[in-house]
Amino acid sequence: MKKLIQFLVNNVFYIIFLILSIISFALIVNFNNFQRSVYLTSANRVVGEMNALASFTTEYFALRDKNESLSLANANLLNDVYSLRKELEKYHEQTIFSTSPDATYQFFPAKVINNSTDKLRNYLTLNKGAKDGVCIDMGVVSDQGVVGIICAVSEHFSVAISMLNPKIKISSKFKRSDYVGLVVWDGVDYQYVKMEDILEHVPFAVGDTVVTTGFSSVFPENMPIGVIERFEKRTDNTYYDIDVRLFTDFKKLLYVRIINYHYKEERTNLEESVR
Repeated sequence: MKKLIQFLVNNVFYIIFLILSIISFALIVNFNNFQRSVYLTSANRVVGEMNALASFTTEYFALRDKNESLSLANANLLNDVYSLRKELEKYHEQTIFSTSPDATYQFFPAKVINNSTDKLRNYLTLNKGAKDGVCIDMGVVSDQGVVGIICAVSEHFSVAISMLNPKIKISSKFKRSDYVGLVVWDGVDYQYVKMEDILEHVPFAVGDTVVTTGFSSVFPENMPIGVIERFEKRTDNTYYDIDVRLFTDFKKLLYVRIINYHYKEERTNLEESVR
């Protein structure tokens, strides 16, 4: 208390000056129309800007919930698409050469909580695990395209081998012509992969889209991978050296979807029984 009184005594002139200034300002604003107009206009502008800032801040912190909701909605839409596709196939005439009319895929969302793009072998950690139904060898995709394959699972988390990892090769094809090859990362640029096993007689061009074949039990057919950006014929053989620019931007990857192929075990067991 003594310190407070001492402070007031030492600064009494400043305090009186401040009080008189406030009183003078109030008198000027109240008894002068022009000054009052300027004051009200400035005050309204400041309040408006503060309200706008508060609204922006609130919307910013709500983005995470909105993104998670959008990711779940996209997964549900994909589930609906594949369910409708299955139903439509029932109404089409089936031939002996029809391709897996009963193939059913389920998509469920996950969030990327760890990701690398600057190593030779890159991986992603997801916030979904065994309790969510995640199993090894499930495919992972983003809104743009293929991301990777689940390689390890715990109760609450899972790890996927990224496409930016030369340990995996994904069966792919040209969407325009259906010619098949393999896509693999060469460890150079996170935006590009190589498409292998394309012979010199195969027709394709810069700008052609590369998609999955559906030959494996990991990815459905026609999941987007990337677009051909450049190519050249190798001098030592009859194959092309093809650079495919990935649709997925791995440096901005935040939300993905895990693919559950319901008939994977049956298909895998059958295929292995004849090897």
